[in-house]
Amino acid sequence: MGRTTPSPRMALNKEIQRLRSMAELADGEVKEALNEIIEGSLEALNLYLYADPLPDPVEVLTLGALIRVIRAMKACGCGWRPGSTLQ
Repeated sequence: MGRTTPSPRMALNKEIQRLRSMAELADGEVKEALNEIIEGSLEALNLYLYADPLPDPVEVLTLGALIRVIRAMKACGCGWRPGSTLQ
């Protein structure tokens, strides 16, 4: 018999655990960045709860990281606004 495919949430949790293990070994800015990706992915997962088909876990991690980057750029006044190009 074949193995059951894990749910997207279970797969994402596995990826998050992997990132947390990496963060434990890292220090400084790398650890902080990994923790931001983890937090962003948990936030992004809420956006995907009703998506059909459910996304690949890496897509959720990527979107979460991008959301965090855009927020940080806005907060620092880096000149990002919707529709603009990054310079």
